[in-house]
Amino acid sequence: MKIWLFVFACAVPSLCSAQCIKGNCKNGKGVYRYQNGAVYAGNFSQSKPDGSGTLISSNGDKYVGEWKKSLKEGEGKMIFASGETYTGRFIANKFDGYGIYQFANGNRYEGHWKEGKAHGEGSLFKTEAPTVTGIWEYGELVQHEGEREEPDLEEEQLSNVQYDKLTDCNINYCATGLGAFTY
Repeated sequence: MKIWLFVFACAVPSLCSAQCIKGNCKNGKGVYRYQNGAVYAGNFSQSKPDGSGTLISSNGDKYVGEWKKSLKEGEGKMIFASGETYTGRFIANKFDGYGIYQFANGNRYEGHWKEGKAHGEGSLFKTEAPTVTGIWEYGELVQHEGEREEPDLEEEQLSNVQYDKLTDCNINYCATGLGAFTY
């Protein structure tokens, strides 16, 4: 019994420790197994993922794309164990730039991202609802497409709009592009 415990104790560190299992994991192409069970296959520079490569996490998530000093950086695709995917730009391991996120329920967001959240122009295509297009800020829709602040004017106020003539402009023609109107 003591012999088996000794053999098991000696074997576990080699199974659980981080190690290069194939190729050149310092400056070249190789395959590296991390202590948490994740496996990276691709280019290395200074013993870090750098260039193109694939990481399969111990939870089943998979990233295929560009790396810079061990960070997801550039174009890539993240395939989550849940079935969701993201294809687009990454900066410092986060979605950043233009990208497409496909949800497991069939919904899809296409647009700009910042620090891992929808940010900028984008559209959320829903399977059972109308598409939502607009401006997003850190994951929140702040302005629907076509939505703008309009003055709250009554019909009679609109009919009383007065145009001021400038010396080089009249109502029908403004050669310089200058003009003015007052409510």
